[in-house]
Amino acid sequence: MVQQRPLSAQATEENAVPSTSQPAFVTTFQSANEKKRALMLSQLATGELAPYGREGEARHQERVEEWMSDFMSQVINIRGVSKGMRTGGIRRFSAVVVAGNRQGVLGMGTGKASELAAAVSKANMRALKNLFTVPRYNDATTWQARTAKYGKAKVITYPRSSGSGIMAAPMLSAICDLAGIRDIGVKVHGTRNAINIVKAFIIALESQNKFQK
Repeated sequence: MVQQRPLSAQATEENAVPSTSQPAFVTTFQSANEKKRALMLSQLATGELAPYGREGEARHQERVEEWMSDFMSQVINIRGVSKGMRTGGIRRFSAVVVAGNRQGVLGMGTGKASELAAAVSKANMRALKNLFTVPRYNDATTWQARTAKYGKAKVITYPRSSGSGIMAAPMLSAICDLAGIRDIGVKVHGTRNAINIVKAFIIALESQNKFQK
């Protein structure tokens, strides 16, 4: 069962210092295009970008929560694997998480750990590092039909008219919702492997950028 929650709720609470003026970072973000905004959001979430300098860690944390408040995370797939050892069995978990702000910014990540919570946390952070923009026509559907493959999975996406809705498997419908796509059709061929299907679908969405260039 897929579970959705705000990414801002996953951040560690710290005592925030109120900002007295609007920094240059905010002005740059507001004037940036969608691709640059996605990169800046990814850098903010992972700590690679600190617009307030070393002495403003509290304000930086506050800004991270502010910018990421619109993002939601979706646990797409969880798998447990047991490995037999001389000392006994070792159980590990792998998780696939997709993050998006429902406004055309999306990312996917995978994580492995001995604890389920740790695997999901790693997948969340990697999803934030892999953010990219999804070009949308009328902020509702894709621009053109695309076909993508990953392993034995083959995914075909095609735009639908306004108000037609999403015609796809529940797992892919959840990803479309995170990307802000309301009208799209998706067909899957070749395999039932959830991870390969999701990766092929992400490739199909990413290829929209390359096609338009």
